[in-house]
Amino acid sequence: MCHFCKHNGESRHVYCGHNLKDEQGKIICPILRMYTCSLCGATGDSSHTRKYCPINKKKKISPEKLNATLMGTG
Repeated sequence: MCHFCKHNGESRHVYCGHNLKDEQGKIICPILRMYTCSLCGATGDSSHTRKYCPINKKKKISPEKLNATLMGTG
């Protein structure tokens, strides 16, 4: 079961049809794999949402402040 798809409101048929990651930790969810992180540009095998972005974790700041910092306005 894919917790990403379940959390995002996909149908049971969708979220039960695949897992989020394989045994090695590689992202295999087709929906998440298509997503591009707006903070670091990761996609495919390294896909993640802003909440799980390594840049955000290192900074430990709010997404709003992080965006302002990255855009040079904060």
